[in-house]
Amino acid sequence: MDLALADTEHTSLAAVLALEANPDVAPWISAWPLERHERAIFDPDEAHLTFLDAGRFAGFVLLAGLSHESRSVELRRIVLYRRGAGLGPVALDLTPPPQRLVRIASAYVNYEV
Repeated sequence: MDLALADTEHTSLAAVLALEANPDVAPWISAWPLERHERAIFDPDEAHLTFLDAGRFAGFVLLAGLSHESRSVELRRIVLYRRGAGLGPVALDLTPPPQRLVRIASAYVNYEV
């Protein structure tokens, strides 16, 4: 397992939508339309990030509240393709904690407080 985290690219949104429609996933989340995912990619208050396993789309995570003065970030959604493969704990470890996530011109920079 070679899981990595990256900004979601517009070209990945078809995979995101397909994952949300997957019968194993659909009962647990409310699928968003394409336009809502597009808005999340560009909204400075949100992070739409993609998990890659050996370079291939493996899921995504949605964070909100990045610009809130409390510095509390909402983990809105985390969805992975391969259930039971042990990706969940690794994905959570890769997701930046709120105090280390700063958005600068659509790039994410980790820093120590």
